[in-house]
Amino acid sequence: MENKNIIWRNSMNYGAILGLILILLSVIGYILNMQESSVLGVLNYVVMAILVFIGSKNLRDKHLGGYIKYGRALGSSFLIGLFGGILLSFYIYVFMKYIDPSILEQMKILTEQKLIDKGIPESQIDMSMKMISPGMIAFGTIFSFSFWSFLLALIIAFFIRKENQMEIDGGEITV
Repeated sequence: MENKNIIWRNSMNYGAILGLILILLSVIGYILNMQESSVLGVLNYVVMAILVFIGSKNLRDKHLGGYIKYGRALGSSFLIGLFGGILLSFYIYVFMKYIDPSILEQMKILTEQKLIDKGIPESQIDMSMKMISPGMIAFGTIFSFSFWSFLLALIIAFFIRKENQMEIDGGEITV
C-alpha cells in the first residue's frame, strides 16, 4: 500500500512540474505569436519525455531501493504524462474561455477554411464548428497527452526497469 502512495505522489509531483513547464511554454508561444509552431509542439513532447524519464527514474532510485519492474515503471511514466496533460488542459480551458476567447474564433475560422478547401459539405462544416469549444479542446488535450504519454511510457519503462535479482522467487533466491 505504501508503494502505491509513493507512486501516486511521485507521479503527481512530476506531473505538476511537467504541466507548469508546458503552461510556461504555451504562454511563451502566445507572447511570441507561435501558437501554431511545430517547433513548439515538438518541444512540448521533448520536455514531456525528459520529465517522464526523470520522474520515473527518481521513483526507482529514491523511493523503491533502486529497483522497479516494467509494469510499475510503465504506470508511473504514464501517470506523470497524464497529470501534466490534465494541468495543461485546465490552463487551456481557462485561457480560451476567459483570458483570450479570440483565439477560439481564430481557430474556428482557420478550421472552417481548411474544411471548405477540402470540399467538405456545409452541414458537416457546421457540425464541426459546434465541436470547437474550450471544453472540447481541453478534453482533446487530455486525450492526446494520455495517448502520447502511454507511447512514451512504453519506451521509457523499458529503459527505467531494473529488477532485483535477489528477490525470492518460488522459495528460491535467484541470482
